[in-house]
Amino acid sequence: MKDKNWFEQNAIPQVEVKVPNDRFENLIRELGVGYSCEWFGHACDGDFAKETVNALCDATDIDNPFYMDDLGEWFLVDNEFKPEHISSGQFGKCSHCKKEPTKNGYDGCIGELPVKEVMNACCGHGRVDMAYIQFWNKPRIAGQEAIAYIKINQ
Repeated sequence: MKDKNWFEQNAIPQVEVKVPNDRFENLIRELGVGYSCEWFGHACDGDFAKETVNALCDATDIDNPFYMDDLGEWFLVDNEFKPEHISSGQFGKCSHCKKEPTKNGYDGCIGELPVKEVMNACCGHGRVDMAYIQFWNKPRIAGQEAIAYIKINQ
């Protein structure tokens, strides 16, 4: 499941047609959620597309491949950073930039910050207001100030 592209053609199995709407949903499955969403003016892999994939998977008894955390960020199950991984190193791709973690477990978009200065940090995963850096010997910084530090020191 982790390497599957849920937005492409026939990524989600067809269902038996029991009501007229099943035909419509099967066409979306056949054409692919990404193409179908673009046709209706949505991003091929945006929030609406992820909600659509989950809805179509529900009808086929496939566990939802995407979930949204309390901050409104979407994650691919078993493939990206999850809230339960907080404070334990980066386990998967950043949900925003899609970069893999470094070999030492840091956010790929942060890279290797100076370990003698930085205790821990978060890129904010697309939300500047959530980015922060906690230092060993000076006050924590957040938001745009943290993003600027990351860009200079990565």
